[in-house]
Amino acid sequence: MHNSVVRRTPFGVRGAYLNAMDRTKASILAAVFVSHLAETEFDRQQQQVASVSATNDLDGSSLAATNIAAITAADANRIIVGYDTDRNSPNLFAGVVQAVRQVGSHVVDIGCCSAASLHYAIRHFKGAGGIIVTSASSRSGEIGFDVFDQQGQTVSVPWQKYGIRSRLHRRTDHENDALAGSKPEQFAQDLRRQLDDQDAAASETHIATSEQMSELILPDTTVVAMISSGRRRHSGQLQAYSVEADYRKSVQRWWGQGIPSLPLRIFCRNEIVASRIEWLAAACSAVVELHEDLAPEEAIAAGGSNQPVTIEIEMDDRFFTVWSRAGRQIQISELMEWLNQRLSRNHRHVTAHAADPFQMIQLLDLAGPGSGAVHDTTVDAVAIVGLLLNLSEEGRHSLPV
Repeated sequence: MHNSVVRRTPFGVRGAYLNAMDRTKASILAAVFVSHLAETEFDRQQQQVASVSATNDLDGSSLAATNIAAITAADANRIIVGYDTDRNSPNLFAGVVQAVRQVGSHVVDIGCCSAASLHYAIRHFKGAGGIIVTSASSRSGEIGFDVFDQQGQTVSVPWQKYGIRSRLHRRTDHENDALAGSKPEQFAQDLRRQLDDQDAAASETHIATSEQMSELILPDTTVVAMISSGRRRHSGQLQAYSVEADYRKSVQRWWGQGIPSLPLRIFCRNEIVASRIEWLAAACSAVVELHEDLAPEEAIAAGGSNQPVTIEIEMDDRFFTVWSRAGRQIQISELMEWLNQRLSRNHRHVTAHAADPFQMIQLLDLAGPGSGAVHDTTVDAVAIVGLLLNLSEEGRHSLPV
């Protein structure tokens, strides 16, 4: 595919930096995503109010006169925005923040972050959603951003509504071969297969099948003004929030205190995530061998009684891979079974679930500590690492071989 193409991904958009994805295009796309998020959240709140009105036999006729410009509630109209460690991310981030404010939404700027800490901030502020400018799960030289709703789910946009066309391109054999070894790409293929099974070809979102890629054809910059005119006359507010300290404390509860010395080897290229693991290991007296690199296949395949359990955390720190001491990759289903067996003994309010179709693990905490909600959900590789250490019970309950 030509390097001037902006392509749709499972969580957002990507394109070659400057050739396809510059600050202007990032602004246009961010404006579309955020407008759709805000309208969706507003519709949801309208339905809730209408339901309450009907239950209490109140007159709900005033709801019909409500306009999209009335989306001013602080929580419903708040978007959490951050960027990763890619050197080009701050430039696109500036355009995204400007666009979000221009369409009338309030911005919470959390600065340099990861996908997991962005999700934490979304839950913390109970906002309409969040955006992270990132190069994670991208081809070389590509960048873009991922967008999540209030529940941390992917956002499907009706592109035609916003004057943006979506065109499918069939990949060449060369492109398929180049992407075959990419683990994030495999997750994307899993999503596309599921959507294809659900007759997603007829959907306005136009997310591509496993053999196709979706190109977004953007109009000129007037689309931002067009979207803005339908929302509010005034720009949204800007608030800064330093998320890192609060996020680390929230993850520390999964690691516990005085963790037994379970040999663990972690490979992680994300600088922010690596620094968190160092901090958590020191705070919790955990034995962790940390490498800021990709996991070498030959070292994993060697296996042996002296080899530690190996974990590789992706740039998107919701994704990870675990290998046993024998060098075998442990499947997500095996890992969930192991976690749930041990959680049922001392952490009965916590269960592990598959966040299908992305092969991620979601921790569901029915107690929801500090969340003020009925339950709290976490999709975070660092949290899973802490549980693996915390539940090992000095090696008496080791991971599957």
